[in-house]
Amino acid sequence: VSFYHGDPAPIRRLTGERIGVNDIAVDHESSQRAYVAEAGASRVVVLEGDPEGLLEGELLEVAERDLGEEARHVETTTTEVYAATESRLFVLRREDLSVEESVDFREPIEDEALKRAPVSGMAAGKENVYLTIDGQPYVLSVDKP
Repeated sequence: VSFYHGDPAPIRRLTGERIGVNDIAVDHESSQRAYVAEAGASRVVVLEGDPEGLLEGELLEVAERDLGEEARHVETTTTEVYAATESRLFVLRREDLSVEESVDFREPIEDEALKRAPVSGMAAGKENVYLTIDGQPYVLSVDKP
């Protein structure tokens, strides 16, 4: 993950953090904050940039949460962070990633192929979180926990 600075151009790369990424979402309230679903790990990480260059352009890891299985997708709203693993949907606090709630979204699914197929995408709506399933013509609509 890299942090770029410059408005107006030229934009220059200030720093980077070595972290594999499955998905990334920006904070709706703070453009210098991003939430990362780390590839090959069960972590969601909060990274903050340095838009004014006061910290020598550092990209800081300010919070993390272990979800117990690989973090596949992350999405934000103005009030929450949603993270999905292959079987659970988590609602996390924006400030510190503490778990507010989680739900097993696979449990009510009866179709075995649908139950086993990996999650390929996620979007947070007003009252539901939507999960797309790889290779399946379905979108799962999960009530926000």
